[in-house]
Amino acid sequence: MTNPVPSLLPQPPMPWLLPAWQKIAAASQRGSLAQGLLVTGLDGIGVLEFARALGQFLLCDAPVESASCGVCRSCQLLVAGNHPDIYVLKPEEDSAVIKVQQIRTLSEFMANTAQQGGRKVIIVEPADAMNSNAANALLKNLEEPIGETFFVLASSHPSRLLATIKSRCSRVVLTPPTKAQALEWLASHQVKDAELSLAQANGAPLRVLEWLNSRYLESSLSLADHLIKLIEGQTSASAASKSLTTMGVPLVLERLIFWAQQAMSRRWLPNRPRTSALEQLLSERSPQAVHLFYESLLRKRALQLSGNNLNAGLVIDETLIELAALFKG
Repeated sequence: MTNPVPSLLPQPPMPWLLPAWQKIAAASQRGSLAQGLLVTGLDGIGVLEFARALGQFLLCDAPVESASCGVCRSCQLLVAGNHPDIYVLKPEEDSAVIKVQQIRTLSEFMANTAQQGGRKVIIVEPADAMNSNAANALLKNLEEPIGETFFVLASSHPSRLLATIKSRCSRVVLTPPTKAQALEWLASHQVKDAELSLAQANGAPLRVLEWLNSRYLESSLSLADHLIKLIEGQTSASAASKSLTTMGVPLVLERLIFWAQQAMSRRWLPNRPRTSALEQLLSERSPQAVHLFYESLLRKRALQLSGNNLNAGLVIDETLIELAALFKG
């Protein structure tokens, strides 16, 4: 059993999540809250943080209005990071998927009585990481929850979930922040060049913080530089492939997908700030050709997210061949 965070999260965790939070808190106080909840929204706007804070709120013995009290026995256990009635289901280390064996372990937790005498909460993060066997096994638990057991599923990609899983849950849809809200929040975290970073992150402020902490933006700029040099004939395909393979398939696919999206949208939003020189180069190519390249990237990413053991070098080489073909002629 694992706990999601070592201390209580602010509720709601981000100001733009307040409308959804107030709605779900009111339903809890009325006693009309569904025992299966699917929290969805764009990646990087706080889906996981909302789900975790909701799990804590559901365990509080004496919530104050729409927030955990912070002082009851359950809240103290959450602060200490050892509440016995919360279970976090997520991929194990070195794995991209939640496996069926993990659901079997979860079933043992569900069979036990709540040690604090109240509710039990299971958080699945991200829910779309479950493979088909795990999802079917979880479905049985969702269909017949034991006692006051609440399932909080977090997913920024609900389309990847089984239809039967979604039908057993009440959906909580999170709205992304306005640009002003996102910039104000980033300013409160002392983020420099917040507007450009926010554009790179497609308006998702939490991704900006994550990228800054992991130096992701630096890697993104380096990736764009390698690709531009390849397109302009300043470096060889083999040298570019070696550099990109070191960066990793997820980074390469995600950034290329983003730049292709931005390039295609420039026809409708010509005054939108440019996020990279590579985006500009892509926007100058045939829209049909860019769209075909984009679809190929999506297929590669779907395979990568499915947990298949892809040959990283082969994926990178195929991507570079397709990119070079896009700029021929």
